[in-house]
Amino acid sequence: MDLQLQNKVALVTGSSKGIGEGVARGLAKEGATVLVHGRDRMKTEEVAHDIISSGGRAFAVVGDLTVSDQVDRLVRDSKATAGSIDILINNAGGSAPAEDCVFKHGMLTPLAG
Repeated sequence: MDLQLQNKVALVTGSSKGIGEGVARGLAKEGATVLVHGRDRMKTEEVAHDIISSGGRAFAVVGDLTVSDQVDRLVRDSKATAGSIDILINNAGGSAPAEDCVFKHGMLTPLAG
């Protein structure tokens, strides 16, 4: 299948394992540059390295999406590393009640308390 993702940048939150990892790998196979995200630096870098070893383009970005400052840093690091983000797959789960969250940079983030 050709999804025409060449020259597109995709940020997949929660992609250091599980469904997010599968999505990141699929996007990379379709030609996207993938920003692999997770809280565990080692796991995140391992997935990004494996995508690169398989012929894809990937970068690891680390941060906890429940911490506002880390969300800001994640967005800054992502843009500095790969340019503008064309695709956002918001796969990371959270446990904060929806009424305690706001959308920040296109991601649902808990309010600072």
